[in-house]
Amino acid sequence: MEKVIALLFENENIVASDSQKKKFLEITVSKLDGIVDEIFYTGGKNDFNFSVNLLDFKYSSELLAFFEEKFPDSTILILNAYSPLFDLEETKRMLFSHRKYFFDYTFSENLPKGLLPEIIETSVFRFIREAIPVNYPIFKESIKELFERNISSYDCNIHITDSELLKYRIDFIPTNFTSTHIIDNIINNNGFNLSIKDIENLIENNPLLIRVKPSYYEVELTTQRESGEMFISSRLNREGYIRIEDLKKILFEISNFSLNPVVSLGLFGEPFLHPDIFDIIEEIKGYPEINFIFESRALFNKLEPVVEALKLQNVKVIFDISFTGEENFKKYKSPLSALPVFKNLSQIEQEIKSLPEKEKVYIQFTRSKINENELLSFFEKWREFTDRIIIKKLDTFCGLLDNMRVVDLSPVKRFFCYHLKNDFVIFYNGNVPLCREDYNGTFCMGNVLGESISEIWKRMEEFYLKHFTGNYSPELCKKCDEWWIFNF
Repeated sequence: MEKVIALLFENENIVASDSQKKKFLEITVSKLDGIVDEIFYTGGKNDFNFSVNLLDFKYSSELLAFFEEKFPDSTILILNAYSPLFDLEETKRMLFSHRKYFFDYTFSENLPKGLLPEIIETSVFRFIREAIPVNYPIFKESIKELFERNISSYDCNIHITDSELLKYRIDFIPTNFTSTHIIDNIINNNGFNLSIKDIENLIENNPLLIRVKPSYYEVELTTQRESGEMFISSRLNREGYIRIEDLKKILFEISNFSLNPVVSLGLFGEPFLHPDIFDIIEEIKGYPEINFIFESRALFNKLEPVVEALKLQNVKVIFDISFTGEENFKKYKSPLSALPVFKNLSQIEQEIKSLPEKEKVYIQFTRSKINENELLSFFEKWREFTDRIIIKKLDTFCGLLDNMRVVDLSPVKRFFCYHLKNDFVIFYNGNVPLCREDYNGTFCMGNVLGESISEIWKRMEEFYLKHFTGNYSPELCKKCDEWWIFNF
């Protein structure tokens, strides 16, 4: 007899306390109980004591073979084990459509994770098993990982809703601090039997629900920068570098205020030219829970600090190269100050390619009308970094460099600014601008050396809330084309 089975999987990126995990799993199981015959859980042994069948398979082929043999010609609902806000009624509609029209696989494509399951027939598992290696690991995010290359071989259905939740760039599974906080907050205040539309209305009526704490910090270590007009160049009104004592204070407060954030060291200047760069690297060793990115302008004098930074597990390095021709590289990437020694492009290329830990090194091309004709040759020159080449849109600094922009990629319909929701920028002197577009701090929100990040973050709420209602002020924001760029 054909059954409906639920398969709850757990990935490695869950950021929630044991009590939260227990609550989220318990809710997920209780909601599924009424629509499935049995529930299986791939997270292995736990002490949650729910009425679920525990599975402890190492490989996907084992998992598929188990269901193929035990439940032939059955339907499986697959979702993350910690999806307490999945829409039960929409899931029923999704399941009805899937079975009525005899689809092999049904999935949603325009929703955040954690709101609807995937649905698949066990009758296709044999074909999937034959197409993957025997030792292929258990999928992490979606069963589609196993057959995506051959997806046209299956009768697939995309379940569409009219929701716009995707634009908020949040998930409803606890894979980061922000998502965990939002899920917990919604359940504690509104319960868990909510529809997708209910959740959308909650956010629209309370925009602060999704603005929790900064998830991305940009910290300026130095102002040593390139001279080219397509970069910040001489427009910056400050010169200097952060004191090591001040950086220690800032990192300590970031660690205490935000859980597992990403901290970019660079902003507009070259981080590896800081006179105390080795002390800085030593300091960040004390924060393994923070993911650090060194954003180099390719103005470094010595390779040793880069090598030292890459030794740390939680560090990645981005080099902005942007050119393939020596002449343009010299013209636009030479340092504004005479202090750093200028290295030609071939020397920079040779040094970067000699680095160990290259899997943590990213090569960036800032796209503009000046270098657009070098884009293809850039890919060729750096082809060994293929999956780590970043093509970055030109930052026009709110219209200042519009004449150099190749194309305007911003969405036709404007909405609130992602940077005001997630980001926190700190200049070397501790000043906090409204965002990185406020590069000279015209709208200074405070100073982290004299007040807490929490106080300054609270002060910035006003601008975020204005944006949410369509009031894109101050004037700076009206000309901005960075509002839709999401970092972390």
